[in-house]
Amino acid sequence: MGHSRLNRIRNWEELASKAKYKLNDLANLAATSPRHLRRYIESSKGKTPHKWMIELRLKSFADLRDQGKSIKEIASIAKFKQASHFSRVFKEFTGHPPSSFGD
Repeated sequence: MGHSRLNRIRNWEELASKAKYKLNDLANLAATSPRHLRRYIESSKGKTPHKWMIELRLKSFADLRDQGKSIKEIASIAKFKQASHFSRVFKEFTGHPPSSFGD
């Protein structure tokens, strides 16, 4: 399927963060087209690039909360422009608002 070069990339999470979770920027970092990257992510991760990148952004929530970070700080670290948008996406993906995890 032509994904062999992309299969060799091991630091996808780091690249996605560096690309600010934007597909076109991630494709540039991976030296491929956005279309090819979209197909690769869908076949290798079993989800759309959008969903995969949002999950990456939300993944560190628990660790950051345990470190005493506020929701606003976590939203910024996860590259959300506004804490309200982070909260909305978090609730959409987890079923619970981030504030329900204590403050």
